[in-house]
Amino acid sequence: MEDYINEEERSNPSGPADMILRKMFRDKLQTLNRIANLHVSVNPLLNELGRQLKKAYAENKESLSIILTKTKESAKALVKWLNEDPDLNHINAGILIGSGIQGMTSTQQNRNLQSFNDKKCRILVATSIAEEGLDITNCNMVFRYNYVTSDIGHLQTKGRSRAFYGKILVIVNSDLQLQEHELKNIIRVKMMNEVVKSMADSTLDNPKAFDDRILREQKNDQKERQREKDHARITKANKIEKSGIVFYCIKCFKEACSLDDIRCIKNMHHVVISDLFLDKTRLVDEFKHRQKIHCGNCQYKWGKMMVYRRRDLPLIDVKNFELMDDQGKKWFPKAWKDVPFVIRSIDTDDLAKQNNLSTAEDPEGSQEKGEIEEDEALIEYSNIMQIDK
Repeated sequence: MEDYINEEERSNPSGPADMILRKMFRDKLQTLNRIANLHVSVNPLLNELGRQLKKAYAENKESLSIILTKTKESAKALVKWLNEDPDLNHINAGILIGSGIQGMTSTQQNRNLQSFNDKKCRILVATSIAEEGLDITNCNMVFRYNYVTSDIGHLQTKGRSRAFYGKILVIVNSDLQLQEHELKNIIRVKMMNEVVKSMADSTLDNPKAFDDRILREQKNDQKERQREKDHARITKANKIEKSGIVFYCIKCFKEACSLDDIRCIKNMHHVVISDLFLDKTRLVDEFKHRQKIHCGNCQYKWGKMMVYRRRDLPLIDVKNFELMDDQGKKWFPKAWKDVPFVIRSIDTDDLAKQNNLSTAEDPEGSQEKGEIEEDEALIEYSNIMQIDK
């Protein structure tokens, strides 16, 4: 590190901040060198992990352990530490991490896994790749090193420790509240086990009654789904043709457009085809050239721009508007399905009115703003714990 700092100082001009940081480094250099030369780790988690491993292998030299950690980097650091520790390097630690950047190939993974199963290395440091789906036999200890997931992960960890006398130990930093998280996982697993046992007991006591109950619940669920479908169909069938419905901004009540200006695409997307609509809005640029549509008066968000058949069209969300007819009656729909009026589907005549070809320079079209083709229905928008087995 000292050589790196010196080289940086020679090759790169120093600003005031760099000079302060380098001075701080040199002031602490003697202390850093002393810590680096210590044989005992100053990391309390590492100290505890080392103590538990030494104790376990002193009791049983044939033990096989898996250490689960969160990241590839921490797995590599743990393997390096284990193989350099004078009291643990005889155990021979291996690594098992996923593929990808700075990861392992499947050949390397299989080789290290086989080495562990053959007891050529007796400690396997792994990321979540070792939690499920791998054939790891004879493992009698699993350590979770500052790594706690969910109740499912808790069960999967138990599946790694297959020996009858196996142990699972969780070594965590108390400041991260991981211990509390793992205790909740244990409670959830116990509750799940009780439910499964209760169901199993019901099956044994009266199998026919249990099967009948399951069938009844399935039929009720099927009926409920059918009722929802029927309700949606009836609601759609009951929509009425009506004109004179005006859309107002839900926040400032500024007039935005009329129902006659709105068209539906693929029974999913609702756009405004009136050229006057955008004059009442403010467009805000998003990433990748996409734009949000805001009210020109109060800046409340109304929707976003989309591309359909190479036309830029304003796509609006009905929950951002108040609907009112010429008699003063109001509607506040939360979704387009709640609008009680018929909305026309977009057609070629509507598109012909839209002269703003968004990809005039690109005859093949572009999907920068979330284009959908005619035959598509998808649019893209702009402490330590020991766990008893």
